[in-house]
Order: sequence, then structure tokens, then C-alpha cells
Amino acid sequence: MSKASKPGKAGTVPETDVNMEPNVTLGDGADDDFDLPIVDEDIILSGAAADAADLEENFKNLPRILRVALLINQRSRNIHDRLVADIEMLRPGLPLTAKFATVDDAATALALAKDLDRCAVADDAPELRHLADCVRVLSLPMQTDLASSEDYRRVTRTLMAALTRLPADIDLQLAADIETFCVGWAMIPALQHRLPRYPRPGLVAAAEASNFGDLTATRRIEAAVETMRIRTEARVSSQRGEAEDIDERTAPRERVPPASATGLHQCVVAQLPVKEMKNTRLKDLLPQFEGVINKVVPLVTPPPLEQVRNALVLEFPYAKNVIDIVIADLVGRPTVLVRPILDLGEPGGGKSLFARRIAELLGVSCWRTDASRADSVFAGTDRRWSSAEPCHPFLAIARAGHANPMVLLDELEKAGGMSAGTRPDGVGRLWDCLLGLLESETSIRYPDPFFQSNVDLSHISYVATANSVAGLPRPLLDRFRVVTLALPSRDHLDALLPAVIAGLARDRGLDARWVAPLDRDEHAAIASSWKGARSAICASSSKSSYAIATPTRPGTETTIMYKPSNTPFGLPWRRPTNPLVKAPSEVPGSQEVDLSTDAETTETMARSLEATGNYKVLRRLVPRSTQPRSATDRIGLIIDLETTGLDTTRNEVLEIAAIKFGYAGDRITSIIDTFQGFQQPSAPIEPAITALTGITDTMVEGYHVDSTALEQFVANSHIVIAHNAAFDRKVAERHWPFFANCHWACSAMGIDWKAHGLAGARLAYLLSQCGLFHDAHRALDDCHAVLEILALDLPGTKQSGLAALLDRARRPQHRIWADGAPFALKDTLKQRGYRWNDGTDGRPKAWYVDADTVDAELDYLRKEIYRRDDLDIVWRTITSLDRFSTRI
Repeated sequence: MSKASKPGKAGTVPETDVNMEPNVTLGDGADDDFDLPIVDEDIILSGAAADAADLEENFKNLPRILRVALLINQRSRNIHDRLVADIEMLRPGLPLTAKFATVDDAATALALAKDLDRCAVADDAPELRHLADCVRVLSLPMQTDLASSEDYRRVTRTLMAALTRLPADIDLQLAADIETFCVGWAMIPALQHRLPRYPRPGLVAAAEASNFGDLTATRRIEAAVETMRIRTEARVSSQRGEAEDIDERTAPRERVPPASATGLHQCVVAQLPVKEMKNTRLKDLLPQFEGVINKVVPLVTPPPLEQVRNALVLEFPYAKNVIDIVIADLVGRPTVLVRPILDLGEPGGGKSLFARRIAELLGVSCWRTDASRADSVFAGTDRRWSSAEPCHPFLAIARAGHANPMVLLDELEKAGGMSAGTRPDGVGRLWDCLLGLLESETSIRYPDPFFQSNVDLSHISYVATANSVAGLPRPLLDRFRVVTLALPSRDHLDALLPAVIAGLARDRGLDARWVAPLDRDEHAAIASSWKGARSAICASSSKSSYAIATPTRPGTETTIMYKPSNTPFGLPWRRPTNPLVKAPSEVPGSQEVDLSTDAETTETMARSLEATGNYKVLRRLVPRSTQPRSATDRIGLIIDLETTGLDTTRNEVLEIAAIKFGYAGDRITSIIDTFQGFQQPSAPIEPAITALTGITDTMVEGYHVDSTALEQFVANSHIVIAHNAAFDRKVAERHWPFFANCHWACSAMGIDWKAHGLAGARLAYLLSQCGLFHDAHRALDDCHAVLEILALDLPGTKQSGLAALLDRARRPQHRIWADGAPFALKDTLKQRGYRWNDGTDGRPKAWYVDADTVDAELDYLRKEIYRRDDLDIVWRTITSLDRFSTRI
């Protein structure tokens, strides 16, 4: 007998009319026995075998309905079979049991539950009531009307009663899972708005119960963790105070127990007795080192060495010999430690950058010392002096928070000093004090003059740079491995340019991810003027490959750029040295114009340059004015956020802006209103964020976004549009939950810009195709920029950007999870568009794809990936109500 699909992993049953009565005759008469359907014996055996294989004693002692709830949470495939086996054991011969065993039909399941209730009364068998409730919890669809409300209340009461009678010694995680399911089930009628407006047909309520339950626990868990942290800190503080009151004579040399430092990836750097900790000379200075004194300090473990090597070779293709030496030191090591190495090379070869990138890719902090200004203070200063401080390697550990940072000794040959061992001012040489730090035998118990105690500095990596080894002491050279770092050649230009361009972007306060790659003309301009040194690329690129002219005087709003126009750097006008770049006076049919003249003359100049075909002129974006909308127009909302970082779960909003606009069909008809607000974060704004956005602590001090005003502004919008909705929606919903009820669209991902002949989806680039530029990374300016690209007619069509975006937003997608796919086929899935989820966000740890059609993709997975036609695959429908949210 063949079986229909079960609601196992997919959590679905076929759509059916829940009011449909089963077309069967109920009765216990002997005359009807020969007509009763027979339950497939294979199903009974499968269910019994599944129960027998479940050896968890705590699981078996639970009430039956809670066991079913946990099996649903675990996406078990044999829940139906288990129930059928139990029903046949307790009440064999029920007609509906056979139908329930082979058809996943809500009406049949509810009819079976009612039949079991009747039998429980007739046979005086209370256990059948439990089975009836198990059938209901497994089969009830999402409640969309009052048809099944009585069944919902019945199951809810049974679940809550079972929850209150959990044994006291139950496993806490098991109890938490049960509580989440029970509370989530009870919340289903109130939280259905969290589901898509048009849910997938046949979605059973139990599939979403735990998801709803999680919504109620987050704050309570955070509060419990915070309470426990406060109690722990208070207890530790109390114990510390009591310990300090003990007569020190009973333990004059108290130290950290050696057992605390036996871990493979940790060590104790400095141990001081209690008496030393109370020294008057130290008590004001020690707090800054409390994280590494008498504490176990972690050691950073190396990342995959193949990835580190590939990244270094990509950035420094001319340094493969040095890269392999560094990587060889780390092979087989449990923690990061590079033996002392001296990079020797000519100026401009990128030695310092190379050392810093090694530290960054290995995940350790880099402490840089300029050897030309350093002396023996590097080894620490005795506590008797007013300028007392520990040795610099110890300071590097204290700042890094781990015991194996990297110390970069830049331009070591310039440290110098008197041959007698002291400089004229009596201060010792850096070279001399390095000798003890570079030897593993002495660095593990280095006598620090500040602490007047031995400290363990043996896990520190030392990398030095030098232009020459002439004059360096032989004992110092013996402790370093001297390797030569050659200058890059023209063959390495392609590998070096991306890193240099990213550096130029950072220097100008821009996000390197929005910088377009160089085209052929720009690449040729740099190559023709580059002499071979890495540092020379920056100079040649600023002269030859970027913007030709930017007005440096006030009074004009036009920027003139040399083709191609998608380069992000506008530099003051100068006569270029490269023959590929010509001044306006050298272009036939054009003339030089004083940029300080009025706007009309400036516009004439811009049109003249455009007429030559050699230039493209970008005009500053001037925001459109607001105006009333027609009563028949729909309302759209463009939103943009500036935040303290890129972590959607932790970083905070600094600024929010929105533009409300009217649209009819696929055209923007009016600008209705704008909204803008600052919000002060809980911590000072990092300099990198200020450099990117221009927002300072002073600008946001004392400000807080009026949530009520923002909610009223958003309330009547038909759709919310963001250029990075995958980020903005998650952050907006975390700060203002009412955004969860909005339809969302993404102007970057929701339009196939490349299919329309545009090179990418970066906002600055798309705006340039409108002939405009703007002040990026400010919320309201970005909103106005998005408005312009939505009003743009897409190349090759008469369709606006808004029309294409709305068309995409209205079409649902289906997220399909390739859970448990063979590892060997990961590249195949990736090539097909699947993305990997690591499971840290609560979603499956698996590959997934968002497909427009579900059947074809499911067939592909079953035939090409799993090679099984009967496999249940997890998938769900995504609409604009939940697209880009944390709920998918």
C-alpha cells in the first residue's frame, strides 16, 4: 500500500476543507467488521520500531502530547506512524485510523480525534483522550476562522496542564523546549499577523508554535543572564574584599594556582603577590593592567593557513618566499607564533604593510614601534621613576587582550646608538634590550623593571623591517631570520591595485565596497606612469586615473569628470601629466571657463564639454520640492539608516530619514513629506563611523527619535523601499517593531540592473547614470538619491525603476533548504545560486536558495542532490511582508 507524504520536515499538510466530514460509516457491529479498512501493518511496525529506538529515559517519562510536541520540534518523519501504532494497540479496528495512516488530511484527523473521544467514554479508556489531543496537535491547520477554535482551546488546555506537571528533575534544556512550544501554541491566534498574509496552503499550526514561543522568551532570557551576571560580580567582589582583609602574614606570597594556567590555548602572563598589588607606587597604575595580572590570558589560535596564504599572495604576489617562511612557522602549532623575522628591502616595497597584514589575517593585534625614535624604554622603566611603565611587549598584550600579539619593529637599522652601549643622554639602545626579548629561554621569564617580577612574553611574534643590515649588531642579527622582500614589478600591478584603491577610499572617508573597478583607460594611465614601487601607485593614480576637475570655489554645483564617470574620487583640477588625460582647452570645440562665474555660464561650459563626447558632466542632486498628492495615488516610503556598524543584532541607529512619495501605476507623481531624526547611541561613535558618515557625538548628543511620530509617518504607506533592505529592515524592526507589519522592497537587489545594461547596483553609480551626484552616507541625501533612480527610465525599456521594483516585490518567492545535502556537492549547489547559512541565527545549518518556482527546484534536489524521490524538503513562501526580515 503506498503512503501519501507526511507533514514531517516541511511542516505542511495538503490544503483541505476542515469542515469536510469523512465519508465513512462508524459502528461497532459485528456485521460491519468485514467492510472495515485495514491499517497497513508496515505503518504499525514502523511506528513501534521508532518508539522502541527512542532510548532517552527523560523523554519517555513525559506525557504523550509533550513527546509529540518535541518530535514536531525535531522534525521527526515518523510521528504519524507512532500515533497510528498506539491507536491500533489501544483501540484496533477504527475505520478512520486506516485513512489517517495513509492520507494527511486535516478533516480526517479531526474526525478521528472526535471518534477517539467517543471511544474514550464508551470504553472508559482515558488514554484515548490523550491520543485524540495528539492527533489534533499534529494536524490542526493555522487558525484563520472560528471553525476549529474549540479544538485549539482543547489542545491548549492539555498542553498547559502537562507543562505545569513537569518533573522537578527534568533536563533544563528539554523543559525550555517544551515551554517554548506550549506557550507558542497558546499565542497562535494572537500572533498570526507575524505570518505571511497568504500562508502556504496546508501549513499546520504546530510548525510555527516554537517560533512564536521564542518571541516571548528573548527578553526574559536577557534579563536572567544580566541578573546572574550582576550577582556573580557582586559575589566575586565580596569574596575579593574578604580576601584582602585576611592577615597577609598567613599567605605572604599568594599567587595564581598553577592549575589555572594549564590550558592549551591560554597562559598566565604576570603573577604578583597580594602585598605587591597593594604597593603605593603601583596601586594607581595597576588598574589598566588588571585584565592580564594574576589572570589567565587567552592565546589566539591560527585560522586556516591555506586561506591566510592565499590572501597574502593575492595582495603581495612578489613576496611568496617570505609568505611561505611565515606560514611554515605556523604549521602544526595550536596558537599563533611566528619566530623573529627581519624583512629586508628597498624603501617603498610595502614591508610595513606586509607585516601589518600578516597580523590582521592571523587574527592577532599588531603593536608598531618606530625604531628610529625608540630606545631601551622599550624594555620598561623602573617603578622608582615618575615615568615608570612596563616593557612595551607587555603593553601590547594588555592592549590586545591576548598573550600572543605581534610586535612590529619598523626601520630597525635606524635605532642606532653609541658603540659603548649608551647614547649621549645615557639612555640605552633598543638593539641591546631586544636581545633578551627575542630568546625563548629568557622571554618566558623576562624580568620586567616596572613589576620587579618575571613576566611571560614567550608567545609574542616579532617582525622587523629594515632597508639595510649594515651596522646592525651581529648578536641581534643572529636572533632574526633575515629575508629579502623584493620590489613589485609591472607584472604585479593587477594584484596590487585593488588594495591601493581601497586605501585611497579610506583616506577620503569613503566605503571601499562602493568603488568601481578601474576600466581599461584608467588602468593604462596608471601603468604608463608607475615606476615599480608599491607606494608609487598612490601618486600615479591620483595624477592619471581619476576625476579631472572638481570646482574648488563656492558658488557652483557642477562636477566634471573624465570618462568613465563612475570613479568615486573628485580631486582638485591640475594639468595632468599623462597624455591620456586632456585639459578642456585641448579638446576641439571647447574652451576654458572660469568656474567662479554664475550658474548659467557654468551650465554652458558643462554642455560644451558634454557635446564633445569625451566628457560626462554630473550635476549635484537638488532635492525635489514637496507637493500634495492626488487622492487616488498610492503612497510609497523610502528609508535609510546610518548606524554605528554593520551588525544588525548589536549596532545602533545614529540617524534615520524617510521620504514619503505618491505614485500612480509605475510613476512617481509627488513628494509628500520627509522625516529625519538623530539618535544618541549608548557608546561614543567610533572614528571610522564618523569618517564615513560625518556624524559626530556632538551632533547626536541628547537626541532621540520620536517613535510615535515615526510610526504615524509610516502608517499609511503601501510599501517601504531601502537601497539595502537586507540590512535596514532588520535594524529598523529591532528599534521600531511596527516596521514588521510593512511590505518591503530593496532598490539594490529588487531590480536586475545588469540585465538593463548597467554595471552594478551601487547607489552612487546608479545616480551618475541620472547625470547626478550627491553627498553619500547621510540618510536623507541617500533617500533623495534612491528617489531619482526609481524615477529613472531603465535603458532599452520604457519602464521606470519603480515599475521594475514593484513588479519584483509583488511576486512571492520560495526559500528552499537543502538540509543534509552531501558535502561533496557543495560547489554544485553554490553554482546554482545556493547560499550557506551557518546556523548561528537559529535557522537551519544548511544551503538554501530563494526560487521563483518551488516544484522545479524540489525536483532538482530530489533527483540531482539527494537521489531520493520520497524525501520531504523544508521550504516556505516569502512575500514582501517578511522578505529581508529576521523571520525567514
